[in-house]
Amino acid sequence: MQAAQRVHGGAGWFQRRGDFPNPHNAERPLAKEAQRFFTSGVPVLQRYLPFWLANLVDRMWPAILTIVAVLLPLSRVLPPLYTFRIRSRIFRWYRRLREVENAIGQRPNADLLRELETIARHVAQVHVPLSYADELYSLRTHIHMVAERLVDPAFAAPRTA
Repeated sequence: MQAAQRVHGGAGWFQRRGDFPNPHNAERPLAKEAQRFFTSGVPVLQRYLPFWLANLVDRMWPAILTIVAVLLPLSRVLPPLYTFRIRSRIFRWYRRLREVENAIGQRPNADLLRELETIARHVAQVHVPLSYADELYSLRTHIHMVAERLVDPAFAAPRTA
């Protein structure tokens, strides 16, 4: 309709301005799109966007609305899930560190030191974003503290006051 209006809408030798295209005196019923064009003019999206993009958005708005409806709840769930995934890289090693610490006095210190070295080697391979580096360095410090307890007999048992 827009192309017909642009090409044939002006005045000519045999017609006045606005004679064609015209919703009146049509032999066949008008399509819904043509009726909408004659009642409200150019669609709002086509005033600001190219035809192909406005047409795509007009046809895709139910899908876009559905995607937005799904993404809004996900935007609340994903940040805690991301935090959990990053922190789990670090905290899985605390379980093994606790097992080594609980075994002090029950197993030989040389075996426990070897296990601590294995843990420290694996922890050195853990990569986390910079904002979580403090937790990684805390883990490394705690590994070092348990190793000191194994090496120095004065730290063999926790101090009680």
